[in-house]
Amino acid sequence: MKTVFSGIQPTGELHLGNYLGAIRSWLALQEEYRCFFCVVDYHSITQQYEPKQMSARVREMVIDILALGIDPVTSTEADWHKAAAKLKAQRDKGLVRQYYDQSYIKALENGDTWITQAWSGDIFIANNSGYPHLKFVAPKEGVMHWTDNMMIPLHAAHPRDAIEYMNFVYDPKIAAELADWINYITPVPAAKQVLLKSDPKVAKSPLVFPTASMTAKAHDYYTFKDYADFTAWNNTFNPIIQG
Repeated sequence: MKTVFSGIQPTGELHLGNYLGAIRSWLALQEEYRCFFCVVDYHSITQQYEPKQMSARVREMVIDILALGIDPVTSTEADWHKAAAKLKAQRDKGLVRQYYDQSYIKALENGDTWITQAWSGDIFIANNSGYPHLKFVAPKEGVMHWTDNMMIPLHAAHPRDAIEYMNFVYDPKIAAELADWINYITPVPAAKQVLLKSDPKVAKSPLVFPTASMTAKAHDYYTFKDYADFTAWNNTFNPIIQG
């Protein structure tokens, strides 16, 4: 895959010219190439500037670019460190109560926090377990897809059995039964038609079967290249949660 590198100067606020001249093209390029986009802060010192404002401009430019749709999948380790620094600063200033693990749902149900990043299935379950006031909102910036993956280990003794099982759970009738029990998004859209007859409440919920508008602005998580990549990610963000 070919690589594209491009940058933008933080000489001021992002404007229409930046979008038409660069960022609109970036959005298309990232679908076909391995892309690295950046804010070239050194290039901006060719003009008069206030040193104290420069670092803020760089941060704001990056946030603006992300808001315009740069895919999280293309992020680099340097991006992770910048994100971690921002998360830590928010936590240390008291802007967020805590960065939760899965225990966030209990804090939400107990009223210890009023707004949080959440799994849609958790909110659906909470709505039907005594917390109907909780609401899931898909922000205009988009939502993230997280998946459980079925895989066959190398040198598995019975790979055909594993393949048969995978085919079994992807049958719409079986997938419908699983979705009806788990209450999370299913990868089998045809399961909805089955559930419309057996459990229409689940079938009609956008928290289990997302709307087209929700799906259109969904992003995938970063895919780790190897174990070292995975370790680098955890070493970057775990201290934020655990600290």
